Amino acid sequence: EGTGVLHEAMALVRDQGGAHLKAFIEGTAKRLVEMDVLDAIDDVYWLEWREVRQALTDPGDWKARAAARRAEALVLRDRPVADEVGPRPVPSALHMLLVREVLDLLAS
Repeated sequence: EGTGVLHEAMALVRDQGGAHLKAFIEGTAKRLVEMDVLDAIDDVYWLEWREVRQALTDPGDWKARAAARRAEALVLRDRPVADEVGPRPVPSALHMLLVREVLDLLAS
């Protein structure tokens, strides 16, 4: 019974919290576009949060920074990706014991 309540609470946080966060990000991005700081709402995703805060008060060249990062990501997108990064952990490693549970929580 406790597990069901926990799963329900986590779903509420994920769904409602995610919706509020998305609305906050979009509202902030819209404001930056209205201030002519960014060209498009989606450009906010190319800035770090500290940069977004700074962009609200500092007229730096945020359009160029967002455009440069977008261009860099497009170049990197076409490069081959390694199948694995770093050494493969052994199944008995302590942190591997939670992998299945974490994936199950994320899937629910």
